[in-house]
Amino acid sequence: MFRPSSATLALFLLAMTSLQLGCSDAPDRDWANTAYDQQKPLIDEIEAGLTKEFKAFAPVPYTEYPKDSAEHEKFTKDLNRRREAFDKAAMSLLEGQEKLIGWEITYAFPESESPPIPYSFDKTSDHKPAWKPGTVRAAKRPEKKAHRSMSWGEYLIRGKEKTTKMGLETSNYQSGLEVDFDIIHEKARLDVRLFIVPEIKE
Repeated sequence: MFRPSSATLALFLLAMTSLQLGCSDAPDRDWANTAYDQQKPLIDEIEAGLTKEFKAFAPVPYTEYPKDSAEHEKFTKDLNRRREAFDKAAMSLLEGQEKLIGWEITYAFPESESPPIPYSFDKTSDHKPAWKPGTVRAAKRPEKKAHRSMSWGEYLIRGKEKTTKMGLETSNYQSGLEVDFDIIHEKARLDVRLFIVPEIKE
């Protein structure tokens, strides 16, 4: 009966550990700073587009809705129409960006609600990618780029979750950025998180 030597077992365990942890491929601060600088035009473009659409949406806290029932009904219909228009316009800005693998977008009224309640959009809000355990979120990492918070980690891309290394199937984690920023319009705040992978591994 074949019995692997201690050296063979050690090499196998080392290979498996490297595959599972992805130590050699894990991004660091230097990688993130370089990647951010390269992707800044894309981030600027998305922020400018969302800012324009959020101003057109112009949500207001419920406490400021008209009290008269007829005015309230008309106001609500107009607000819902603008909300749907924002949802559609935001999706058109975000979809089709190859390096943008996900996002989280909600809005809140921090001056009127304590703690702020995150309000979701029907289509835009739910596009969050899976990330590797241990990845630090942008809100928790004290790394600032002007008004933006930044983090880095490893993420899975839908449809490309697996790859083969050394003849073994393993998770195909991608080095990526998480960029977090707010857009303010009057009493409303749009909370935006973008997940970007500069170079996608097949």
